[in-house]
Amino acid sequence: MEYVIENTKTTSGTREIPMSDEVYACFQRIIENRKKVKTEPMIDGKCGFLYLDKNDYAIFNSSDLKNWVMTQKLTIPGAWECPDFREIPVEGGGKKWIFWSADGYYFLGDFDGSHFVTDGVRQEAYHCMLPYAGQTFAGTDRVIMIPWMRTNNQGKNFRGMMGIPRELTLVKTEKGYLLRQKLVQELEEQKVKKLEAVLDSKSDKCVVYTQKEPAAVEIVVKLEEDKDMVVDLYGTKCLYHEGVLKIEGIAQRTEGVAGAAREFTDKEEIKEGQTYRELKMNTIGKPEKLSLLSDGEILEVTVNDGLLSEAYETVLDVKKGKITVQTEGKAKVEIYQIR
Repeated sequence: MEYVIENTKTTSGTREIPMSDEVYACFQRIIENRKKVKTEPMIDGKCGFLYLDKNDYAIFNSSDLKNWVMTQKLTIPGAWECPDFREIPVEGGGKKWIFWSADGYYFLGDFDGSHFVTDGVRQEAYHCMLPYAGQTFAGTDRVIMIPWMRTNNQGKNFRGMMGIPRELTLVKTEKGYLLRQKLVQELEEQKVKKLEAVLDSKSDKCVVYTQKEPAAVEIVVKLEEDKDMVVDLYGTKCLYHEGVLKIEGIAQRTEGVAGAAREFTDKEEIKEGQTYRELKMNTIGKPEKLSLLSDGEILEVTVNDGLLSEAYETVLDVKKGKITVQTEGKAKVEIYQIR
């Protein structure tokens, strides 16, 4: 693993934040009290970092938001920065606490207000590199999360964008809990149906739609049979065959933040310049409902109402044109334009 410090893409990304004497004194105390090391780490000529433990976290309690007491220090292997920690509902009843870190690694457990007890099983919300540092909103009756997308935005004067908000719930299965990341219901209010068709292996196997104006679109395919499917969105393709969903025409990231290579549970290697990704459906079963939502630059893939949720930057960056959906079995196809 290698750590690097990167400059912002443009001067617009540079921020100068004023520091009060109290904050300066606080930072000094942190450095004085941090773990002692033989050699001060230096990254690209910079040193004096406030924190050195990449996987250690702490829980603090306060009755007045001024004086804080640490009630627990815990190590979360494979997790680093931008943590989120809250209770989320289990579909059908009950709740579980989730500890979430930047790359979408998460742990489930119980929390008594002072200590978090986890089963120690690290799970992954994503099998891709684009979403990062997802955070949930406070003050809502649902658990709504929105991630940052680490896009390169080639040829543009900005980098990065936000993903579509998603509602988080847990689904209890025989093998444990699965995290559902469902597109928020408010998105439905912004959708205009452009096409609806039923495909059948005995008659129509393909439907074609032309998006004439630049706009975000959503293609929804409801598969009634576990058979092959191909969706072509302006040249970016999604293919399903025997339990594997393959996305072609994407700009695949091979590294995470600070140059740290990401470990995937399916152990598939991602190579530099690779423009496809294969996703195994073994954890969620056959894909009964597939949603492909794209504005031409980003493709968000949602399977079975969020039991699988992925996001990719497209290679072509096309915002209008021909869309085709072809299936070998019976399926219902709906195409929406997002206002």
